[in-house]
Amino acid sequence: MLTANEHFLSLAQFTYILSGLFFAVLRGFHFCRPYDKHKDYYYPSWRESTLFFTATLLLMPYVFRPSSPAAWLLTKVYFIVYVPYVCGVLIYKYFSSVKQRNRWSRESIILGIPIALTILALFVTAIIPHTPQLSPTTRQIIFYILLAESIASLLFALSTMQRVRKWMSHVIDDNYSNEEDFPVKFANRMLFVPPFHLLLIWPVVVCDSQVGMAIVHLLLAMFNVTLLVMVLHPQRSLRDISTVPVLDDDEPPAASGTPSQQTIKAIERTIRSTVETEQLFINPHFSMQDVVERSGFGRTYVSWVFKNRLGGFFNYVNRLRIDYAERYRKQHPMATLDEVATASGFTTRQSYYRVRQRLKTKQTS
Repeated sequence: MLTANEHFLSLAQFTYILSGLFFAVLRGFHFCRPYDKHKDYYYPSWRESTLFFTATLLLMPYVFRPSSPAAWLLTKVYFIVYVPYVCGVLIYKYFSSVKQRNRWSRESIILGIPIALTILALFVTAIIPHTPQLSPTTRQIIFYILLAESIASLLFALSTMQRVRKWMSHVIDDNYSNEEDFPVKFANRMLFVPPFHLLLIWPVVVCDSQVGMAIVHLLLAMFNVTLLVMVLHPQRSLRDISTVPVLDDDEPPAASGTPSQQTIKAIERTIRSTVETEQLFINPHFSMQDVVERSGFGRTYVSWVFKNRLGGFFNYVNRLRIDYAERYRKQHPMATLDEVATASGFTTRQSYYRVRQRLKTKQTS
């Protein structure tokens, strides 16, 4: 028979598990229209999210026996080893897809195997009615293994955050012509998740406080629901995905580092003739890859020319859009600002204002 305190611990854990299952069910079976037809594009990590949140069921031994040391150990390891790893995997999976890469992080595969085995072993131990006593030497070895895995999991999450930050810092000038093509605001929110879990979990684990963990469970249950509301609607712009290039990785840098003057002039001439003459910039999802495919030159050289001769891909394309918008307004005096913006290649009127202000600020600085 559970005591009143154990009832509280059990109920808090069960609330967290229910929030995880609720997240898994909706993420696995509910997709907004018309995005449901291409859910792998608009919800890149939906499979992993469904799997990882379903795994909250592994915490059930603690619900039935909160006084069990084995169940308590499983709970602590779940949050300091498994959760940071999952945060890193989901963040990497989502934003690597946005960056048009198909490769899994090698670190996630190497680290995932021992973590999965550890969690499963602790789960089996937790459901055994009478856990066998371990020698001090064995307990010490297990402690060091768990400590190593927790540190590795934390470092993996931090390295993933750093990688996404790098993508965010280069995404506008290097790849896309519209901010919305890479969900920077959403990325900032997701990068908040690992530190949030870290600040909640580690003090409780270090203090070995079951009551503190129960409070964390309730907070994380509310967080799971908030996160679900955030990700139910896709964070990527609606577009014709048949035009989206699929890249395994960036082209490796050229051996010489800088193209010859003849190559530079040829690339710049090709860029101006295709982008300006054909007005490719009117496509709101016009990207660096589109230029690469049309020019016939390597991505490294095309990127170099944009950065060193044309002021960067984003700035170059959007200056053309701003100029086009001014001409369009003169030719269509009755057009609304929304019509002018979308006709010029901007996704929204707000995007037009932001880009115009950014370019104006850059010119005066």
